[in-house]
Amino acid sequence: KHPTTFALFVPLALSVVGSSAERSSVARSGVLAARITGNDPFVTYDPKFEALWQQQGKIEIANDLRKLVTLNHVVRRDLFVSRKGGSDVASLTIHVAVATEMWDKLTLPQAQIMDVGCGTGALMAVFIELVASKCNGCKVEGIEYDSDLAAWAPLFLQELIENGQRFFGPLQKPPELQTAMQQVSYSVTHMDATAWNSDTSLDGTYDVINVGFAILEGALKPAWKQALKVGGKLVVPLCTTTPPSLVDNRCTAKYHIFYGGDSQEPYKLDVEIQFWFVDL
Repeated sequence: KHPTTFALFVPLALSVVGSSAERSSVARSGVLAARITGNDPFVTYDPKFEALWQQQGKIEIANDLRKLVTLNHVVRRDLFVSRKGGSDVASLTIHVAVATEMWDKLTLPQAQIMDVGCGTGALMAVFIELVASKCNGCKVEGIEYDSDLAAWAPLFLQELIENGQRFFGPLQKPPELQTAMQQVSYSVTHMDATAWNSDTSLDGTYDVINVGFAILEGALKPAWKQALKVGGKLVVPLCTTTPPSLVDNRCTAKYHIFYGGDSQEPYKLDVEIQFWFVDL
């Protein structure tokens, strides 16, 4: 199979967002990215994980999540696409992969979710939608080192949650879902990932922790795993070589999943991805 692009969605996406006069103050702030192109990873899906999901019995939920995340990426593109040359948001393929691997935890009514290196908030937006229908005390949090992104991301999320229906036009989400999304607690904090939970105050808190950048295996912070509840999941891309072989500051990496309380053995998704590298 080959990567699938969604060029056919582009006219619809642009039309439902509306004219520049109708867009939000966030969209008018001058941080909009260039127009969608055929090789834009934010709206391009590569089925590289599908053989693995077929083996794991996850292909049906993965297909459902692919449709949801694809639609969200295309029609919300002006809010969440990269502002920092690709370092601040992962691809459509990656967001589908993370949602699929975390799905069992995202359906918990009191799910506590952390996105470490949340960038523009694109994956947080997906998390918020996925937890909303069952949320009863759930929370979606992000931390971000870049001060611009840490300031922008909550504004983008607020725009989506308060005025989300206008992004979908004829592809309206059910009103009850939009209402449920408004009940989800969320926040973004400006913080260095290396300092997060260094005081152990968040030990045992989270059902899901996603790390939005690749690191070396030896750089994985024990404090991140300690922040998981027993049975919670930490998903992190680890570079496959040490030192990493970098192209445009990206290393070849594979996702590794770790469990809180060592309740299960960690495992890796044996699929290579190119991921923005951070030398912690």
